[in-house]
Amino acid sequence: MTRRLALLAWAVLAACSTVSQLGEIAGDVAPAMDARAREDLQLPPDSTLVSLEDSDAVKPFDAIALHDAANLSDAATSGGTPIVFPGVLAGLQGNKVVAAGNGPSCGIGEGYTLYCWGNNARGQLGAGDAIAHSGPVDTGLRGVVDVAVGEQNVCAVLSSGDAYCWGDTRQGQLGQVSSDPIAHPMQIALIGLAATVSIGGASSKTAISFLMRDGTVFGLGDNTEYLVRGKRGPTSLVPVQTQTNATSFSQASAGARRTCGIWQGRVMCWGSSYVGSSFPFGLSDEGFLDQNMRVSVGYDHACVLGTSGRVRCVGNNASGQLGVPSLAQNERFPADPLALTAIMDVAVGRSRSCVVAGSPGRVHCFGAAGASLSSGSGSDVKSPRVVTELPEGALQVSVGVGHICALVQNTGIYCWGDNANGELGRATSGSSGVPLQVLR
Repeated sequence: MTRRLALLAWAVLAACSTVSQLGEIAGDVAPAMDARAREDLQLPPDSTLVSLEDSDAVKPFDAIALHDAANLSDAATSGGTPIVFPGVLAGLQGNKVVAAGNGPSCGIGEGYTLYCWGNNARGQLGAGDAIAHSGPVDTGLRGVVDVAVGEQNVCAVLSSGDAYCWGDTRQGQLGQVSSDPIAHPMQIALIGLAATVSIGGASSKTAISFLMRDGTVFGLGDNTEYLVRGKRGPTSLVPVQTQTNATSFSQASAGARRTCGIWQGRVMCWGSSYVGSSFPFGLSDEGFLDQNMRVSVGYDHACVLGTSGRVRCVGNNASGQLGVPSLAQNERFPADPLALTAIMDVAVGRSRSCVVAGSPGRVHCFGAAGASLSSGSGSDVKSPRVVTELPEGALQVSVGVGHICALVQNTGIYCWGDNANGELGRATSGSSGVPLQVLR
């Protein structure tokens, strides 16, 4: 299992480090979003598009270079031919090996098998039932190259480009409206091949976003927050293209009230506006890089990783989740970058954020105090703090509501934080501030 996980991490990082050749724009500054362009993109009046650029860029950031070449070479030859991520052939990125949500968590293990653990009240573990399980459950899916976890649903993408989802069905997110959950993986009828999947929505209004291999984004489920259609419209029981005139997305992330994607080198967001929000992004010509970026969207804040290996965040900062102590409680424009450099992954949750930085990779987290982010004093952590108990060599991190999970090269998947519903892969309900190994 250890070598398989190392091999999988190698394949994922190789995919994520590819620089897209799609949708390049001329000039050094992205054009402003005027009313005509907004209309052409079919954005609702109260949605936002942000065009961001990083003047500090020196060269593309290669995550692979951060890891020991001998280990990667050994991993690549020890388990046969690795699965190639065809969905990432043009710079599409964001494949996730581990995903923590609001209850369940999932990870891809040996044989590209998907395992899930935690809350199973709506059949989220894919085990064919809705009862509690004491540890990771084999979903039966093989060849899994991406996974997303929401509050009451889980979705996965296979190397074939097929997508499967399961769990709650009350918002039509699985193609039907029913009080009965679907407790086993069900294939989603997509037009085309999927590359990655992301689950968003707030207050049990689930919306699922699929990034396709051709760079388009399709949505499925509740459209109350405009996450599915990118504009006003009813719930969709079938996948619909979110931005019909924007077809060169390289990555996408769905949050509670916003979905954001990397489109032609810019961060493009859609969703509803609501009173008192410190989110969405404002328009700015500061800050991030071009095509090789990654965005992670949470409840009311988001962070963007640029090709220089720097991260900037925007939105609610009440608990320090933007990672820069000097920032205001609400930041409507991209903040100063984190003090860390050589960052290769970023993930945000409700009120916490984490990054993987350095060589070998270490997980650093910041935001609201809690079992997953102990500060020793019960105070919020307002600047990145390394998770010292986690082994070195971290490759990916995922932030849930009360717990955090990470993939560590040659070691496995670890989780820490709240464990009321088995989020840490343990039968006990006790929380743990120390990372516990779930898969290896």
